[in-house]
Amino acid sequence: MRTIAAGLVLLLLLLGCQRVVVPGPLPPHAGDAVQLNAGYGLLINLLEQEARVDGLLSIRTLPPSTTQLVKAIARDASVGAAELKSAKDDPPVINWDSEGLPVTEIEARNLIASQTSLKLLSTSGKAGELELLLSQLKATEYIAALSSSLLGRDRSEARRAVLKQVNEAFLQHHQALRVALEQGWDSD
Repeated sequence: MRTIAAGLVLLLLLLGCQRVVVPGPLPPHAGDAVQLNAGYGLLINLLEQEARVDGLLSIRTLPPSTTQLVKAIARDASVGAAELKSAKDDPPVINWDSEGLPVTEIEARNLIASQTSLKLLSTSGKAGELELLLSQLKATEYIAALSSSLLGRDRSEARRAVLKQVNEAFLQHHQALRVALEQGWDSD
């Protein structure tokens, strides 16, 4: 029983259920640099959370194809976050310590993260796999959209190259998740 409890605590930490505290919303007159900083803050935060998603594999047995996909998502998220961090000081310098979101949005995101973690912990078998695939479908779509948006705003060639790689990888992961869901839960 202690092993299960320890595993649950570990999983909660790995899935990033901790509350993220960031300053309030961006002012209406926020310039391009502030908008860029906030966008990178969101992307880095999400990539760091996704880099830990494979922690679920230590307490859950999933089909090999799902395990492989989850590991690939975690790997690409970890690599993307590290490469973006290494290009942080490329002009224009990025300060992604603030996501610039309204407090209600931050609270909503924290609530969604907690509810998702609870679903992942409280379901098993095919239902547990479905919850994991659905959560990853949402995350990969958001990462692809954020990286695409930042690609259109950032002038740094070094970061643009990383954003392009992240975007392509997460579009591929998103498509692979859609295929897995369609094949695994065919209603016919």
